[in-house]
Amino acid sequence: MSVNLITVSGPRGAGKDTVISNVLETFGPQLHRIIPCTTRSPREGEEHGKQQYFISEQEFAAFENAGKFIFTNPLNGNGYRSGTLKTELEYNLSIVDITAAGAEVLRNYAYSHGGRVISLFLFADYHIRFSRVKLRQVSSLTGAQVEDMLKYDPTIPDLNQHPDWFIKIENPENKLDGTLQRVYLEINSFLRNC
Repeated sequence: MSVNLITVSGPRGAGKDTVISNVLETFGPQLHRIIPCTTRSPREGEEHGKQQYFISEQEFAAFENAGKFIFTNPLNGNGYRSGTLKTELEYNLSIVDITAAGAEVLRNYAYSHGGRVISLFLFADYHIRFSRVKLRQVSSLTGAQVEDMLKYDPTIPDLNQHPDWFIKIENPENKLDGTLQRVYLEINSFLRNC
């Protein structure tokens, strides 16, 4: 297996989904989006096999026991588990939205199999992330619920808490074009060396 992997990490509301959607549109079919498995129920608007593979606890345990995951996350505070299947890295070029800790595990896995990795870390200030999360939720969450989502986010928004191998890119409000230009520059540089 020779995989070229793009990991995109950042706290909730940093704009990962928007950036990844634009990257997929720009780079086309050569780029595979890695889809993780989760035991949580789909949120409104989510589809099985698009944002996540929504599987039961029993299916998750069976996959885990069979060694089909690269890694799994323990039961989180919201009561569900997640993991990335080995088959998701069987493509030449893949991109994934993943926690910073998960990015490190995938990097190590890809490197141990002769792969190459670029890791992007998107960030924005708290108020921007708060408004994006509030806006994105189809159901009407209270401000306190959004604060809790940001407070218990598995990816710490403090840039100093993450390794230097992350390429840190700010995604400020109303500046998506500039953010995308920087992302494309980094990805194109990575691809030239593949």
